[in-house]
Amino acid sequence: MDSNDDKSMDMQLISKLFFSKQPINIITDYLRDHIQELSSDETQEQLLNATIGHKLMNKYPLSLKYRQLFAKKVIQLLESEDFTICDTFYILNGHLLSQSMDTIKNNYNFNYLNYVLTSGQIVSLQESNNLVIDGTTGLTTWSAAKHLAYFIECNPHIVKNKNIVELGSGVGMTGICVLKTCYPHSYTFSDHHPLVLQVLQNNIDINNCGQNWRISNIDWFDPYSVDNYLNANDPDIIIASDVTYDPQVIGYLCDVLNKLLKSCHKRRK
Repeated sequence: MDSNDDKSMDMQLISKLFFSKQPINIITDYLRDHIQELSSDETQEQLLNATIGHKLMNKYPLSLKYRQLFAKKVIQLLESEDFTICDTFYILNGHLLSQSMDTIKNNYNFNYLNYVLTSGQIVSLQESNNLVIDGTTGLTTWSAAKHLAYFIECNPHIVKNKNIVELGSGVGMTGICVLKTCYPHSYTFSDHHPLVLQVLQNNIDINNCGQNWRISNIDWFDPYSVDNYLNANDPDIIIASDVTYDPQVIGYLCDVLNKLLKSCHKRRK
């Protein structure tokens, strides 16, 4: 590290590490040793041109997952230093994420399903017939979500004018139903898998759900993600349906619920 402090960042070395798919932490450790150089838009652009924005990635691209993870980790590194991130970084990152969506649509049997609510309104959802995709079960509507949506629609007084957070929103069936029929004060959809979040955003958009909603990336394994949500939100009601089948996850889910319930309790005092 000491020897690196006296040298400017070596973009050729970074390209060599990136092109050979070296562990990303090796690259980010190197970047951290030269972190002040990355405060400038010019150096950030050079880094992009040496890695995910290199012309070689158009002709012979590395795996999409590796490129996405690289972009994510570098953005996190820059944000941790409170650096202004150049627009090109966000544009390229968005392009990588959109490629994920295209891959899913082409390879995982995606289509639209239309659900008729008790009110006669229709909820149209983009989802997959596959129960598990890329390690997540959140890209299809499960029966419990339909039953929960029906229960809330039949009992709108429970959620009317309330601030609601939903855990494991998946493709959005329950939340979209609530927004279209029950008039909550605010509704927070939450999930963590990036592909689920993309599909969820699309489904909310196509169903014209108004303005009183948001999507929050709540990772049950990261307590800080719950804290970040609670720093800006005070939920009245927590809802969830069919959110896990893995017993090893239950403890983490309980920790999330404990934090959220404590916040609800304070709000009611």
